[in-house]
Amino acid sequence: MFALPQLMQKVRGQEVGHEYVERRLLALGARALRARMNPAGWLADALNDIHAVRLRHGGSCRTRRPTTSVVRPWPRPSAVRGHDHHRPAC
Repeated sequence: MFALPQLMQKVRGQEVGHEYVERRLLALGARALRARMNPAGWLADALNDIHAVRLRHGGSCRTRRPTTSVVRPWPRPSAVRGHDHHRPAC
């Protein structure tokens, strides 16, 4: 499960959709949120219960350095016949 900041905020603030996130955490082995528990504290405990690890995002693919010495520019959409869409995301 991805612990995205948006999903974590839903639980902390008990916003619309927090039930889904809580059910997913329970299915992964977290303890249940009890009445009068602080949702933020429960979330920290639940992530610990399922042995969640914090991963760093690698950054935007447009700002990364190339992994090869050969840099090939994307073909311009106007140069590719039949394609009028933007280049694909990384």
